[in-house]
Amino acid sequence: MSLSLTLKAIQKLQNYRQKNPAFPYLRVRVEAGGCAGFQYVFLFEHSPEDDDSIIGEEAQVLIDPASQPFLEGATLDYTEELIGSSFVINNPSAAKSCGCQNSFTPQGF
Repeated sequence: MSLSLTLKAIQKLQNYRQKNPAFPYLRVRVEAGGCAGFQYVFLFEHSPEDDDSIIGEEAQVLIDPASQPFLEGATLDYTEELIGSSFVINNPSAAKSCGCQNSFTPQGF
């Protein structure tokens, strides 16, 4: 599994983990839905599932087996803008994305 984390995402995850030690993991999941066909879902969790991939050492991200193919080669980042701040996925295998960067269409769909 090759999901990369930007320095900004790592710093945000480390900061969150210090403030919320009961939920040290960020789960990144891909689900059907959103305005482009699939959407990214971000959840903080207390522990991984048996079949999760754990990405990163300084900050740990969980990815379930069904989401892995959609995230191959992608990068997790954290953005701060006037309208809000959030984790975002920069995904080179997305054929198109919506304006909020939370929904995408995979290549071949």
